[in-house]
Amino acid sequence: VFDMVLNEQVVSRGTVEVNSLNNSGLTPLDVLLLEEGDREIEEILRQATARRSEDLRSLAQAVVSQNWVVTPHNSSNQQSRTEQAQSPARQLIDYFKYDKIKESPSKTRNTLLVIVILIATATYQAVLSPPGGVWQDDNNGTTPHTAGKSVMASHNSVAYCLFLVSNSMGFFMSLHMLYFLTAGFPMQLELKVSLLALTVTYDTSMTAMTPNTGMSFLFTILSVVMPILIPLVTIVVRNHLKKPRVGLQCTRQASV
Repeated sequence: VFDMVLNEQVVSRGTVEVNSLNNSGLTPLDVLLLEEGDREIEEILRQATARRSEDLRSLAQAVVSQNWVVTPHNSSNQQSRTEQAQSPARQLIDYFKYDKIKESPSKTRNTLLVIVILIATATYQAVLSPPGGVWQDDNNGTTPHTAGKSVMASHNSVAYCLFLVSNSMGFFMSLHMLYFLTAGFPMQLELKVSLLALTVTYDTSMTAMTPNTGMSFLFTILSVVMPILIPLVTIVVRNHLKKPRVGLQCTRQASV
């Protein structure tokens, strides 16, 4: 708040713009609410017609929508743009689309944490209850099987391998995201121990339900390598995707 008040662009001739945006797209009222500031300061800002960035954005959208409706358009291109701006489907997409100005970093992180936890829960439950369930008895007949082993692995080992590899990728990726989203949180040691214990139980369940010894050994190696490999692969892929953009910008500058 002090940085925004002391900014030369905000202060002009003894007046203060209470709805100015900082580099993160937040107003002074947004910053005060994020930091859980004093109630009296909040009341002072609200009396000075201070608004949140979300309110400013919705107000701007309302003004734009009114301009679309009231302003007459003669050309067909402008009319098609008006219809597109008034399309309910387009408005719905724009409403739920992520916006750096509308969404604060803390709100975005909380949303990602919810999504990551849901993915981790779903993938963890999938390895405990694989498709087709597990055998309930031992049988040494034409189709030998052991109680507690996966039924799917006994009938279709290829599909079972594909299921476990994909499920493990989603599980370990969610743990990787959870680790980075909670960086800087208190009780880091307890959190790391919990994630490690969750990984061990996942690996134990995955190998215990696999009937084939060779397949079980393969999944054991996979469960050790994948948590280490996923962070490295994500960094390499992300850097690789950024290279063409940099090269394209350099080409454009050279052509100019």
